[in-house]
Amino acid sequence: MNEELRLETYKSLTTYAAAGLRFVLTANGAAAIAVLTFLGHFVAAGKAPAPDLRAPLALFVLGIFLGGVATMTAYYTQLKIHNRLNDHSLIKQINDHQSWFRATLFLIAVGILVFGIGAIWAVNSLY
Repeated sequence: MNEELRLETYKSLTTYAAAGLRFVLTANGAAAIAVLTFLGHFVAAGKAPAPDLRAPLALFVLGIFLGGVATMTAYYTQLKIHNRLNDHSLIKQINDHQSWFRATLFLIAVGILVFGIGAIWAVNSLY
């Protein structure tokens, strides 16, 4: 594979990773805000008891936390690659970038999963 193709492939992969992080943080954050806003309006109206949305809200908050941790592990992945390319031998001994990369993928996947579970739980709580 030539160097130009390698560079373009790397750029597209980082774009997809950034999109995954943005989705986890935005979806879970927006969902948490939506639940809080819904409950606020529901309680202000005072016509009926508010549905119990604590579990879905907790899942959305967990998703935000996972997105934050995934952002950190993504940074460490890039740092490890940078150090390897610049031959910082002392830093290379800490960990290989693959472990940080796998952690980032896992955290993004779990962040997406908790969003889906929280969304389904929230909808089911309304019935």
